[in-house]
Amino acid sequence: GIGIRDSDLTHIFETFFTTKNAEGTGIGLAVSARIAREHGGWIGVVTQDGQGSTFTVHLPPIAPAAA
Repeated sequence: GIGIRDSDLTHIFETFFTTKNAEGTGIGLAVSARIAREHGGWIGVVTQDGQGSTFTVHLPPIAPAAA
């Protein structure tokens, strides 16, 4: 992509927020962030308008299942 404008950055994880007009529903990042939170994690973003964005999903490690 082309990065995220500063004015949009605070809204990207809100349900139904989109800058794509009819091409997007605005639920993808909101659902992804909720799933990460429900598992004790979070999603980080590094972005530069006009350059692109990198999203990183952080999830805590879990103990292996007992054999």
